[in-house]
Amino acid sequence: MVPVVQRRYVQRGHVYKTGKRGQQVWYGRYREPVFENGQWKRALRNVRLGTTTELPTHWDALMALAQMLPEVQGSRRAEAYLPAREFVEREWVPRILPTFKPSTQSSYRANLTRYVLPWLREVRLIDLRRGEIQQWLSVLSQTGLSRQTVKNVWAVLSSVLRIAVDWGYIKENPAQGVRRPARQPKTRLFLPTPEQVAEIFAHLCEPSYTLGLLLVGTGLRVGEAVGLRWEDIDFKSKTLSVRRDVWHGKIDSPKYTASERVVPLGPVLAEHLGKKAKGPERWVFEGDSGKPLDPHNLARRQLHRVLDRLGLPRFSWHRLRKLHSTYLADLGVAPRILQAQLGHADAALTLNVYAQVLPESQRRAVESLEGLLFRNVPKSGQEGRVQ
Repeated sequence: MVPVVQRRYVQRGHVYKTGKRGQQVWYGRYREPVFENGQWKRALRNVRLGTTTELPTHWDALMALAQMLPEVQGSRRAEAYLPAREFVEREWVPRILPTFKPSTQSSYRANLTRYVLPWLREVRLIDLRRGEIQQWLSVLSQTGLSRQTVKNVWAVLSSVLRIAVDWGYIKENPAQGVRRPARQPKTRLFLPTPEQVAEIFAHLCEPSYTLGLLLVGTGLRVGEAVGLRWEDIDFKSKTLSVRRDVWHGKIDSPKYTASERVVPLGPVLAEHLGKKAKGPERWVFEGDSGKPLDPHNLARRQLHRVLDRLGLPRFSWHRLRKLHSTYLADLGVAPRILQAQLGHADAALTLNVYAQVLPESQRRAVESLEGLLFRNVPKSGQEGRVQ
């Protein structure tokens, strides 16, 4: 049980000086609230205030101590003195973690267990400092963790401390202002060419064939795809409506408000889906149990085996969404249309993350530039005239 908030009390403390004549130092003494063994106690604390040169009189020393005492006068909630780990396990996890989407919950829980809680140990909320958090993240980065993983670990700690601030336990979030590791050079992401896509589909069996076709043709998230019911597809208007997301069997709303959208179907995809349509309330990708299929199992049993057979790098279903966005961008589709198609809340995310530049497009761009700018440049071996 979380301890009750401590009763407010006022203390002046007292000051004393010690040391040899000419080298004396003022110290302050006060009692700090400490929660131990299920009850509050007042532990005696001593703090250095300054030298007698800096604080010449007894009154100056008292004023220096008075500036420090508001921090321990009961102006803080009692929970500020609890171990941060205890706050996470007894308050944040049961009350805040369930408010996130299942996929975020899973990521946060894993990072808490693996990195955050072992580091926190018994340190109190009130004692967490920005410099210590900075050092910890730097050590994590030096152990070989990717920049994104370190960023995710920081995100969950910052989320915990932000709630502690919102609830009045501490005054500020010490995780804010911490610098994350520098960006590292990225290896180029493998995207299959149109010829390779055709070869992959030629070897895929159902239901992976239909799932892959849908992802390439619409750019849906895989959770949105397996969350489709047949009633979500309008074959007359050749559109589908994204209304839900399925992650590890859990049904949830789409990721963003913008993710609830209507997506057009091309004629090939619409015809293929039309031949497989079943009852309106049935799942498009339904297992024998009547529940949505697990796309991770499908990738492991079918997609990855095909990629291995063809000698291509393994990738997840999400790569087909990236493939869809990249080739749409290559066709010159406006960013706003791309954003609507992918269901992003921010067009910048669409361009920065989901629209990879194709080497062929770069070559065409350079050749077009030469045709425009180099038309009057003399060819090699020809002398230019000097006027």
